[in-house]
Amino acid sequence: MFQDVWNPTQEEIKKWAYSEADIPEQDWELTISSFENIPMICASIEIKTVITLPFFCQTAEKNKARKKTNNL
Repeated sequence: MFQDVWNPTQEEIKKWAYSEADIPEQDWELTISSFENIPMICASIEIKTVITLPFFCQTAEKNKARKKTNNL
């Protein structure tokens, strides 16, 4: 599904999001939670038909917590 699991394209992430595949690697959310992927992750959360919705919601929450920690 991924050419490089640690550097996935947005299309690969979207394809995974609509599949029933497991998370490819532990801590994979750290890989996809890059600045350029945020709009795509937010759109996936808004669609609510994504099979992996809980994963994307958790990733968004972790990003919020990390920002709060960095701003202290």
